[in-house]
Amino acid sequence: AQGMHLTLVVTPGLQVASGCEDGGLRVWNTASGVSRAMTGHTEPIRAVAFSPNGAEVLTASTDRTAKIWSTATAACLVTLEGHRDAVFSAAYSADGKKVLTGSQDWTARLWDARTGKCVLVFEGHRGWVMSAIFTPAGKEVLTA
Repeated sequence: AQGMHLTLVVTPGLQVASGCEDGGLRVWNTASGVSRAMTGHTEPIRAVAFSPNGAEVLTASTDRTAKIWSTATAACLVTLEGHRDAVFSAAYSADGKKVLTGSQDWTARLWDARTGKCVLVFEGHRGWVMSAIFTPAGKEVLTA
């Protein structure tokens, strides 16, 4: 991952991830100092989120996709395709089974984290969805 780091996230489990303008992702283990570079996006990464157990990391990119990566192997596990424009937001559900993305295409999407299938499309915004999160109980989502 080269270029300016655009987004940064830290887990309680001593991992740090950064998404870059070149579409690369880097995940560091702060205890060991070891880092892994992950490539696959063709445009800048705009959001990064760790799964609740820290085993996976979710990225959102202006290339219209989101990707789920293994923090252990650096492999891309699944690519989430369906947004018609840049993806700005990425979030995991508390149980790690679902992910949520928000896009410049005026929608948010709920995905199955294992299969990569879109479960639900949230429409109704009159502009870009810059942020999409799960409520703490996980029963609802909030978008802006």
